[in-house]
Amino acid sequence: MPYTNGLIAVVLIAIATALVVELFDINNPINVVFMSGLLVAAPSIGTEFGYTYMMDGFAVCILLVSAGVYLSRKYDKWGFVFSGALLCLSLGIYQSYFNYAVALYAGLIFFIIFDKEVKTKDIIIRAVKDVGALVLGLGLYFVVTKVLLALTPQELAPYQGIESMGTDTIANFFTNIVVAYKSFALYNVNSDS
Repeated sequence: MPYTNGLIAVVLIAIATALVVELFDINNPINVVFMSGLLVAAPSIGTEFGYTYMMDGFAVCILLVSAGVYLSRKYDKWGFVFSGALLCLSLGIYQSYFNYAVALYAGLIFFIIFDKEVKTKDIIIRAVKDVGALVLGLGLYFVVTKVLLALTPQELAPYQGIESMGTDTIANFFTNIVVAYKSFALYNVNSDS
């Protein structure tokens, strides 16, 4: 079974890679191979192959995120809705790949910024749609989770603070950002290496 899961994961990641190559309009075969290697060998993905019993689920998340971002660009007007729905599904499987969606959107915006033919207004509209897709995905995930918890006798497990999802205020959000930066700085200052 681990070999089957690994094979399924490689195929799904290959499809996700094809979507990313299309997103970034990569035409050079060497760059396509580089992008493929980058996605498969990235530390966050490569280490997941150690959990082969779950790797197919992780690969589905990667594919859902890639497809969501792809659809948001292919269907400019309402693509962010498709993207939000696929991001919600991905979050329902494994929340960590939400960062992958953020990175894809940030990379796409980064390349658009340096395109001299694109007007600033269009860049801002695109960025708002991208953020809208991310917020929609998170919002749908939150609502679906709350509805399913209300309909079943289940509770969120006390794992890394997920059980308090939805109880923080906006003020706590900004406080947590400051705490995160302080923790990062203190770790790097106090690090022995």
